[in-house]
Amino acid sequence: MGLAEAPQSQPAARCLREWWWGGDSEHDYSLYNQDGLTLARVVLVDGRYHLRTPIAIPRQSWPELEEAKRGAESFALMAMPLEGVDPKLAARVKRDNSTPHPMGPPLNRQPSQGATSDWKPRGTGADMPDIPEALRRAR
Repeated sequence: MGLAEAPQSQPAARCLREWWWGGDSEHDYSLYNQDGLTLARVVLVDGRYHLRTPIAIPRQSWPELEEAKRGAESFALMAMPLEGVDPKLAARVKRDNSTPHPMGPPLNRQPSQGATSDWKPRGTGADMPDIPEALRRAR
C-alpha cells in the first residue's frame, strides 16, 4: 500500500484539525500538516513505537499506538517555531528580550574573600583501608 493509499486519521485535539495521520497501518506512521509536510513520525520497533521525528532527547517511545500518536503530536507542537504559530507574540517576545530590564543588569559580585575552606589532608594515608579487589582496574 503506497502513501497515497495509506489510511488516514485525524488527531484527537480540535486545534490540530488541519493535521492528519497517515501510515502503512502496521509499523510506520507519520503526522502531516495542511501542506502535506511531515511533522512527526513514529515507528514500531521491538514492540514499542519510537519517535523518529522530531528528534527528542531523551529518546521517546510508547507501548501503544494511540499513546505514541498523542506523544508525537505534543513533540510536534513543541518543535514548531513561535513565528509560525503566533507572529505577534513572537515579535513581542523578541522585543521584550532585547529591551534592558528597568532595574538594570544583575549585580556581578565577586565571591566573598573571607569564605575559604579549612580542609587539609590529614596523615599519610597509612590508616586508609586498601581498595577492594572488585574495584581495582584490570591491567
